[in-house]
Amino acid sequence: MPSLAEYRKKIKGVSSTRQITKAMKMVAGARFGRASRSNTDARFYQAELEKVSFAYLSLLGGRKAPGLFSLFRMPGTVAPAAVSKVGVMVVAADKGLCGDFNNAILRAGDGVIAKNAKITAVLMAVGRKSVEHYRKSTVPVKTEYAQFFNRFDFGMADTIGQEAINLYLDNGLDALVVVHSHFKSMIKQELVIERLLPIEPVVPTDTLYRCTITEPVEEQEILQTLLPMYLKAKIYGILRDSFAAELASRMRAMDNATRNAGTLIDTITLEMNKVRQALITREIAEIIATNEVVK
Repeated sequence: MPSLAEYRKKIKGVSSTRQITKAMKMVAGARFGRASRSNTDARFYQAELEKVSFAYLSLLGGRKAPGLFSLFRMPGTVAPAAVSKVGVMVVAADKGLCGDFNNAILRAGDGVIAKNAKITAVLMAVGRKSVEHYRKSTVPVKTEYAQFFNRFDFGMADTIGQEAINLYLDNGLDALVVVHSHFKSMIKQELVIERLLPIEPVVPTDTLYRCTITEPVEEQEILQTLLPMYLKAKIYGILRDSFAAELASRMRAMDNATRNAGTLIDTITLEMNKVRQALITREIAEIIATNEVVK
């Protein structure tokens, strides 16, 4: 049976852990507020840029366009019957201690790769946990991006977006799929597997975008700038979304850890009190027995 000193040592250790998890929850909460606002702004920027890009694509009227226009599959065109080469971008976190956040993403990424095992797979790992995981896998990692989520801006999305475009065009990919976590609420983050490239544009119904005047500049010239910008904005939105989901998962995980630590302290305290009561009872019995002997 452990001694009272050992019980007190356990309580002290668990109390220290509870203070750490409580502090981590508060830090994640403070960062989540900024991340949530940035995520909302990124979604709005992406949505507006998408409308403008798709409006200009609709102005082409299905005409053939060279270069970067291969990133899009124009409405009415037939998708390839067989996919021979696919790229997979797996976006995880730079840090752990956020529950099942990273494991769920990595399992989904492994599932996508396993599903396409018979075809050539090109991998992009984003986030330190993703990089470390796929360095141990048999699938070669073409590009790695880690340790940037703490302070990243559109410049990082611009870099990753340009690399995704180069990867898609230079390797002749049929599709580029991204696996990431989508923030829905504080208690729910949704795992998303979506095709990043090629993009199938939808003609916007908003007349403000459909009636855009581009003279004297040709639509194709404008789209040469708009298409990469839209793709990078989409990746920026994915990164912001993933970061907000990570912080929400960390807050929830640290809150659960803090609660569990409190429950464990109560359990240890109860056991310690039982041991102390048993010692007191035994001492009283010894005193009574000694008193009887003396009499």
